[in-house]
Amino acid sequence: MDIEYMRKVEECQIYMATMRPVFNKRGLYTDTTEDYVSPMEPAPYDKVTIRFRTAAHNVDRVFFVCKGQRYLMNRAESDGMFDYYAHELQLENEKVSYHFEVVTGKIYGTYDVRGLARDVNEYYDFVILPGFKTPDWAKGAVMYQIYVDRFCNGDTTNDVLTDEYSYIGEHVHRVEDWERYPAQMDVREFYGGDLQGVLDKMDYLQDLGVEVIYFNPLFVSPSNHKYDIQDYDCRERTPISRLYTVHSQAAPWNLHSLISVGYHVPTIRRNPYYRASYYYRRQNNPYTDCHRTQKRPSHSLPRFHICAHGPSIC
Repeated sequence: MDIEYMRKVEECQIYMATMRPVFNKRGLYTDTTEDYVSPMEPAPYDKVTIRFRTAAHNVDRVFFVCKGQRYLMNRAESDGMFDYYAHELQLENEKVSYHFEVVTGKIYGTYDVRGLARDVNEYYDFVILPGFKTPDWAKGAVMYQIYVDRFCNGDTTNDVLTDEYSYIGEHVHRVEDWERYPAQMDVREFYGGDLQGVLDKMDYLQDLGVEVIYFNPLFVSPSNHKYDIQDYDCRERTPISRLYTVHSQAAPWNLHSLISVGYHVPTIRRNPYYRASYYYRRQNNPYTDCHRTQKRPSHSLPRFHICAHGPSIC
């Protein structure tokens, strides 16, 4: 019997039995749903349990990081495939931003809404807003976003016409061919989609299983995306009455609607709702927000209401 051979076999077996599995990045996971934040929508001053998942026996330590402080998380549960780490957090009546630090040997990683990342960026932190409640109808709902100009042309009488006006130094253009690919500078190209087109496609949306329609901005603006809103009173091509019709016809199918109320920096000087409340500032850092609030009036944006008696703006 070769004693040296047997010794090497034994050493190999011990090594294989005790070696650490390869770091499993795909096993890392957390979010802000009830599986990982409990209670999911806490009230101010509640205690919240934050959880983080890893592949079983795959990491050395997991830290909960909040306001620059690192807290070692406890391995609270294991199901054979995954380990679950937990940390209990006492809330105040203010927003909480946090991320995680995962340590395996000499490997350090940050985990935030991007997933596993090499750098720390507070912009991508997970967030808890004490007292915030999501409407029940929105939880788990199938949402369908509609960029109205590109959805369906239901009323050709309100189409933007070629050369009707100028926008960003050139005339606008009415697109006749819906199969044409978007232009490189596409904000002046109008395909003619409108709210009547949405009304005409309600059956189609219902067949898709849509429960919430999320509209791009609908208010009057010179662009096709309408984020540079000029008139929150919704005059001209998109009357409030048409929007109310969409809302009322969607109700029997339990369809809810959301409207994006966008804004655009060059529009600020022209829009009275923003003129007093925002200023534009350039910085060398391309990732820094260019918008800073100075003195926002209590009614710096209009409030839009749809009720049984019809829509209104105040």
